[in-house]
Order: sequence, then structure tokens, then C-alpha cells
Amino acid sequence: MNATKLPKRVLLGTLIGICLFIPFATAETADEWNEKGINYVESTEYEKAIECFDKAIELDPEYSVAYFNRGVAYYYLKQYDQAIKDYNKAIELDPYDVDSYNNRGLAYYLLQQYGLAIEDYNKVIRLNPNYAVAYNNRGLAYNGLKQYELAIEDYTKAIELNPNNAEPYNNRGLAYRESKQYEPAIEDYTKAIELNPNYAEAYNNRGVAYHYLKQYESAVKDYNKAIELNPKLTMAYNSRGLVQFDLQQYELAIEDFDKTIELDPNFSEAYTNRELARSKMEEQKTPEETGFEAILAITGLLVVANKLKRWHRSSHDNSSL
Repeated sequence: MNATKLPKRVLLGTLIGICLFIPFATAETADEWNEKGINYVESTEYEKAIECFDKAIELDPEYSVAYFNRGVAYYYLKQYDQAIKDYNKAIELDPYDVDSYNNRGLAYYLLQQYGLAIEDYNKVIRLNPNYAVAYNNRGLAYNGLKQYELAIEDYTKAIELNPNNAEPYNNRGLAYRESKQYEPAIEDYTKAIELNPNYAEAYNNRGVAYHYLKQYESAVKDYNKAIELNPKLTMAYNSRGLVQFDLQQYELAIEDFDKTIELDPNFSEAYTNRELARSKMEEQKTPEETGFEAILAITGLLVVANKLKRWHRSSHDNSSL
């Protein structure tokens, strides 16, 4: 059966494969339901897509492509366990389908089941040693296990097989950064940006590396560019806020942490960072800004003043008795 598969989803935006979209006013065959489901995935209507793939499978229970595509739809809904079940069935029906192993590995990776992810990528590479994406994705799993040398080896192999893909450069940069090799990390991020000038995450990541090297101006410049390219890139605001904090620009830092929280209320680190910035900003205030109580506190008179008030109050009370 010559059926259409959805593009294979790979972490950080890489898409593999070709998706043909054929509109159907009505669908009768399994192939037609499969194509209709693909159209719904393309329009991000994933629940409707799943209904179509359900119908295709109902008409042809051994339709491996429909299981695969339904797994992709579940993936986009972040229902990774359901996606894995569908990839399992697709593999059962077609045990040589490298794309199903690759996608199942990615679902395992996102569930932080790195060992199972690596097993799937190993299988892909055995079946197709030139499958560049599998090396990239296995590198991500090794990175999750903090096995940075193995991750770097896999990213390097992915680059060798496909030197024009920005993703492995960015990912290798992350592994170098985690290994505290900041200069090689910057080189990789720069190459990723050269290949994809609109790669906001690579600008953010390069900014982090510059920050570690205390090259604050370069870091801020990269964060600004990342935000320009993607105004909803939460991590860039938080990262820029950290640089402003180190530069003692606490008001600017608080603005960035506020924006981080606005975009992602569950970003717990941003709350902590904001409180630290507020605390530091309070420490910077002059006596005129903080008022009479601050003057007393600064001069060590606040406790004395409070004692005098209590003593006077007590004396007055005693004398009235």
C-alpha cells in the first residue's frame, strides 16, 4: 500500500520526509482517511486527525502507516504514552521502519526514559547507518544522561552526514557548554546561526556561553536578537535578566523576570531570581529613598528608639496607676 506518512518529528524543529496533502470532501477508503488525517495535523487539529486515523485503522487494522501517523498526532498533543503505543504497533507491522523507531525514541526521550530512547536509536542506526537524525537524537539522550563525550561524538557524526543542518551544531554546543568548554560551544552556535540566521534558540544559547565567560555585552546582544526573532522565547528573558543582575542593573533584571513569569507562570526559577533582584535593589536604596525608619536602622538607632517608646509608654501607664 503506497500511503502517505506524516513528516517525522525530530527535536528542535527538524522535519524529515515529505508530506503530500490531498483534500477530500468525503473519505471512504483507508488511504483517504489517512490523507484527511494528515490535513488535520497540518492545520493543528490533532483530535480530528486522530479520528481520521482511527477510521483508517478500523477499515484496515494492519495499516502500519495510519498507526505511525496517529502516533505523530498524539506526539503533538504531548500524549507520549499513547504515541509510543502506536509506534509499537507500527513496528510490529513493519519491523524495518526506521522512522517508527526514531519517533518512539523521541517520545521516550521526552519522558526522560533515556535508556529506552538510546535502544531505539541504536536500532535505527543498525538498520540505516547513514540516518543522520538518529545520531542527533541519540546525542540528546546521552546529553540527558550527562554523558557529554558520547553526545558530542553523536552530534559530530550527524554533522558529518549532514553538514548543512543547524540542529546538531546547536546541540553539540549545548554539550560543550555543559562540559564547560565555552569557546567550542560558541563556535558551534555561531555555525548554527550561519546555517539558520533565524535560529532564536542558538542566539540564546550563545548568549549563555558568553555570560559564563563574563562577556556581558555580547551576551545581552545575543539575548536581544533571540527575543527579536521569537518574542515568546521565555528562556531568553530569564537569561538576559541574569546578566542584568550580574551588572547590578536590578530594575532591568526585574523587568525581564516579570516578562518570563508572564510568558510562563510555572517558570519557578524566575520567581527566585526576581526576589533576589528585588532584595539587591532594596540594598541599593539611599536613606532618603527608604525613609526615617531606614535612617534609624542604618545608624543603629531603631532598636533604641523602639525601647524608648516602650519605656515611655510603660512609665506613663505606671504613673497613672
